[in-house]
Amino acid sequence: MRRIVFILFLIVVFYSFLTGNNTKKGPGNRSQHVLAYDQQRDKIILYGDTTRETWELSGKKWTLMNTTGPIPALKSAMVYDETNMNIVLFGGYDLNRKRFNDTLLWDGAKWSKKKSRKTPAPRSNHAMCYHSKLGKIVLYGGIDRVLWTWDGKSWEKLASYTLGPIPSFSYNSMVYDSIRNRLVHHYEKATWEWDEEKWIKVSDNGPKRSFHAMAFDKERGKVVLFGGTEYVKSLNETWEWDGIKWDKVSETGPSPRQDHAMVYDPKQKKVVLYGGSGLMEKPFRHFRKLDDTWAWDGKIWAKIETSVDESTSLKSTKATGDAQKTKTKRLDKITSLGIPFDTKFKKEKIKVYIVKILTGFKTVTRAVAPYGTLTEKIKKIAQKKGYKQGDLVRFVMGEKKGSIKIVLSTEKWDN
Repeated sequence: MRRIVFILFLIVVFYSFLTGNNTKKGPGNRSQHVLAYDQQRDKIILYGDTTRETWELSGKKWTLMNTTGPIPALKSAMVYDETNMNIVLFGGYDLNRKRFNDTLLWDGAKWSKKKSRKTPAPRSNHAMCYHSKLGKIVLYGGIDRVLWTWDGKSWEKLASYTLGPIPSFSYNSMVYDSIRNRLVHHYEKATWEWDEEKWIKVSDNGPKRSFHAMAFDKERGKVVLFGGTEYVKSLNETWEWDGIKWDKVSETGPSPRQDHAMVYDPKQKKVVLYGGSGLMEKPFRHFRKLDDTWAWDGKIWAKIETSVDESTSLKSTKATGDAQKTKTKRLDKITSLGIPFDTKFKKEKIKVYIVKILTGFKTVTRAVAPYGTLTEKIKKIAQKKGYKQGDLVRFVMGEKKGSIKIVLSTEKWDN
């Protein structure tokens, strides 16, 4: 019996060693996932790997926004559509290696599927960027060498294009240089650019990389490349492309890795990196998914010591519903009935949402974006004012922390 207990103990210790610290500090171990920056809400959105979870990062806080994503997609592509103000996810594959060609939109609270008369074929390992001059999302690679554009309603092949970089079926990393108005694609040692008319190989002397990540630093006008593999070796070098040449700018920071994700955060003016897969040497050589968050400011990498905002993250525990049953008045759900607009409130730039308080639900559902994290606060204000279930209300949120006002739709307030 003691021998069995001892063996079980060793198994637990060994598993803990492999998985690392279980303290919840973010979305958890992730690889082959995607990041995008939601400009409307000033949040970094994470989706992908083997779960259906959607997370958002604000400062040092990760929040679980949704657990019912469309598909547990790996090797998909995701970008913010500045024209239509939503996140667009396309393609990827599941655990059975089945590839998809679904176009999925994230509005800050839920995912929805968008149909198009034409659509790219199912694929993975492709890349997408928002092209500000075209006002459209551009997709490249995965299974072919064709450029596609998305205008918010339909996909279209570009009427004028030349065959792009190869091998497009293996791996693609592409960003949009908004200063020079160029798509920049890098794989192995070759760097290609697209000028709206044709693809041009502009360098064959770049870092030999695959399974790396790139982001365009708008503040500094540089393409930032980190990590990836050279042959089978994972690296942690940081390179920058200025439109003329590649420069190695750092060999410190995040550990060597591949299949990580990066995105530029214009609010912080930094490139943010999350996760990936790294080679561990102990207790034996193996790859392990990573769960760390880093930021690059153009000079150094700094690790962001993040945590999960438990007060606002979605919870699926039964205790939440049971606790609500003990209340005589329940304000369990707040749903959107309108679109936010800018106005003035106490000399602050604010956004106004029209929301409706509903009851009869066993669990608390989040409020709509971008202020879903304020659900409990809004509910307390509503309860204090004595609003009844089903009342149509409006709430106003200022830029200053805690500046909230909530009134019935029939009431007035000073703008």
